[in-house]
Amino acid sequence: MDARDFIVKARDIWDPRCVQLLRERATARYARKVVPRFVDGTRIRFPEIEISLGLRISVKSRRIRGRNLLEMIYDRETQERALDIALIALRALEGADTVPASFVVFGIAYRLARSLKTPLGERLGVSVLSSEQRAELNRLMLSYVQPGRGQTKVLVHGDLHAGNLVVNSEEGVLGVIDLEMMHLGRPVTNFAQLWVSFYFAAPELGRRFYCQYVEEHSGTLDKRFDRDAQAEVAVCCLSLIREARRSAHVELEEKAHALLGNVLGSGSFKDVVLSCHCV
Repeated sequence: MDARDFIVKARDIWDPRCVQLLRERATARYARKVVPRFVDGTRIRFPEIEISLGLRISVKSRRIRGRNLLEMIYDRETQERALDIALIALRALEGADTVPASFVVFGIAYRLARSLKTPLGERLGVSVLSSEQRAELNRLMLSYVQPGRGQTKVLVHGDLHAGNLVVNSEEGVLGVIDLEMMHLGRPVTNFAQLWVSFYFAAPELGRRFYCQYVEEHSGTLDKRFDRDAQAEVAVCCLSLIREARRSAHVELEEKAHALLGNVLGSGSFKDVVLSCHCV
């Protein structure tokens, strides 16, 4: 069998992130059971995964053939289809029937880790925020980590950027990959992480994606949606800034820094979106 048919991830056993790798096969199997097989005529697929144990944990995922959604977002001819596919992905995750208790526990740990890691990373690493921005970030994260009574819970991917969605238009397939952070959580997490991909391609695409999502969920978005979206986008931006610095990706760092400043300086996420200018 051709090695190109697989994607391999590996981490040393003493790396704390090994726990995430060890979850990935179970999350893929469970997602195949509870996520609708078809959404709006599109077949939803999750990769087949094998795990190899040892001093180095290895996860081998069978490649899902198709075009990366990120490429489609940057191609003017396929941007409309990319918007449709993104909404289908969100519907698929929100349409999952049930989620096991382990997903609930991981979801709580996920929010706590992000709420602590982000401010600590800002303080211990190379700071990218002013004192006012840091204070606003702390306020956002404090609100983000608090449990919301009666809030809708859905299957959350955990790292739903456009690079983790694969589109096979010929076969009508949407592949969802890189599932190690999957858990039970808030719909806004899936939306906000995917929104960043559209905004970076063009602010107007971010505005349209937001408007279509809000229209589809009219009357069902809870009061915390806007502030939680700000928190999620802020976390994504800080992570991208650090990633861009490691890889010397100047353009990515500039985009992430500009969006982060906008998010922390605006009264609401809606204000951030409405400040997007049409292309």
